[in-house]
Amino acid sequence: MIKSFVYILTLITIITVFNACQLKETDKKNNKKIIVDGQINITPTQSGVISLVFIDYLKQDHFFAQALDSTGKFKFIFNTLSTQDVRLQYDDKNICLLVTPGDSLHVKLNNLDSKKGNYNSYEITGTNSKASEDIRNFNQFNDFENFTPECKDLSVNDYLITIEKRIKLENSVLDEYQKMSNPSEKFMKWAQKDIIYRNANYLMDYKFFHFMNKSKYKGDLFNKSIFPINDPEGILSSNYGLHLWHYATDRYIQKDTSILKQVNNNEYLKAYKTCFANILEHEEEGFSRDIICFQFYSTLFDSSFKDFTTLWENASKTINNAELLSILNEKKANYEQQQKYHISYFDPELKVEKELLGDFFKTLGEKYSGQVIYLDLWATWCGPCRSEIPHAAELHKKFHGQPIAFVNLCMSSDRGEWKKIVETSDISGDNYFFDKEQSQLMRNKLKWEGLPTYMIFDKNGNIIDRNAPRPSSKDEIVEKLSELISE
Repeated sequence: MIKSFVYILTLITIITVFNACQLKETDKKNNKKIIVDGQINITPTQSGVISLVFIDYLKQDHFFAQALDSTGKFKFIFNTLSTQDVRLQYDDKNICLLVTPGDSLHVKLNNLDSKKGNYNSYEITGTNSKASEDIRNFNQFNDFENFTPECKDLSVNDYLITIEKRIKLENSVLDEYQKMSNPSEKFMKWAQKDIIYRNANYLMDYKFFHFMNKSKYKGDLFNKSIFPINDPEGILSSNYGLHLWHYATDRYIQKDTSILKQVNNNEYLKAYKTCFANILEHEEEGFSRDIICFQFYSTLFDSSFKDFTTLWENASKTINNAELLSILNEKKANYEQQQKYHISYFDPELKVEKELLGDFFKTLGEKYSGQVIYLDLWATWCGPCRSEIPHAAELHKKFHGQPIAFVNLCMSSDRGEWKKIVETSDISGDNYFFDKEQSQLMRNKLKWEGLPTYMIFDKNGNIIDRNAPRPSSKDEIVEKLSELISE
């Protein structure tokens, strides 16, 4: 049972979540760069790193992070295919922006006052900035109390009533805001959908409560009258694709004991073949059904490329949208063209990937003999891992020229995504890629619990800390490494 639930949670972290409003019309004309830049008035005690995150059907979870310059300025350039919400994250707080391909927004954070995890004092200018201004103003306008629906002793129906009341409350406040402030139509459409699908996330809390208490519940938790499935405009909210995934895995995997058993036994071909047949039988034809099928194909791709290839022969019978088919076709082609090295090293000067043969730790000991080694175990799909990148860059600069080697091991990830991140994100140090088989062997050897994990080897090649402080720990890791270097 634990394995089953952990499997679903793992899928949630790696699954591609979609945001493709008006996708049928998206092609090169919507593949325009979005620019979000700005300035933060920081004090020496504040963080020097800012991130931009969003969930996009094209590239799974997108995470960008960079160090602020000496004046607090930053600049992100990225792509989406359609209008969607993105979030700037600074010092554990958020600024929510609604962007459309081609937009250029400038954000100036005047102070660090925040409300319910969101900054509420900042300026936004630029093209199509009105909707993002409305988000800020609405966050200032509403006075919602923290909402955590109680699961204990509530039936499915009573739990849904609690969430539905919350949705009605938020919609009533939104109506008041509309009457007083005359917000943009774009904001209103987004807010109405986001209220629904953001609150839909609480359905997973109910499931998790019963899972942890080993209890069962009766009733239709994913009530379509409250949380519609076939809702094209729902794609405006980044929570919509996640809701589709929660709904589909609940109905077509977790509630089907035979399919769940097949998945847990790695019998993916049988499991997903039945899943697709059931989806086509029970779901209304349309773009939302295509998204669900795309999500399942994408997950199968990560689980077993061989089984994915077998089922992909009939993909046009399950997915009608040509754009979604082309995205997966491109992903398949890129994977087939990649070098199949088990362990590889990225040469920063030649910008090429090279195969590493032989005993990795023997190579490590010979290459970095007499140096302290700070080992970074990470993955491309791991948000916390990628959030450490700019902190790691600062740490590397601090110890430049000293007898310490920074070694980054990318585990169980997409090889193409790894190369892209290494090339574009200024990941200094030595970068190695381990395929799934070698990642498992490495995990058996080093016995880490999760990612990211940092380890420290002394100058003699001995592991002296299997759970070392992260780069973002600042003084803690600096002091520890400094002591080891001086020994």
